Amino acid sequence: MREILREYYAMKKELSMYICRLKNQLRQVFPQFLPIFSKVNGITAMAVLYEYVTPDAILAAGLDELEQFMKRTVTKTYMRKLSLSWKQLRQHSVLGMGIPASSFSSATILK
Repeated sequence: MREILREYYAMKKELSMYICRLKNQLRQVFPQFLPIFSKVNGITAMAVLYEYVTPDAILAAGLDELEQFMKRTVTKTYMRKLSLSWKQLRQHSVLGMGIPASSFSSATILK
């Protein structure tokens, strides 16, 4: 039993190390990604990183395409959080911190 617990904690420590590496690399390459996703290693964040490999691909996709992709990926329990995230993303876009505001109309901001 001790050996199993030791292995469990070793694996947990290794997972934490990989998550830290991912966050550090995202901070360097695409810092706007981190404020949008509360859990970088979550299903939706990982799906976005898998589907859109580079920051340019994410920016080129536009808000509407990303929103549709994320709605297909995310489970129903996270739908409320997702709508809040999109409001934040649209706000960040307007402030120049995320995806350019030119990729969506002013009518979309008010949703």
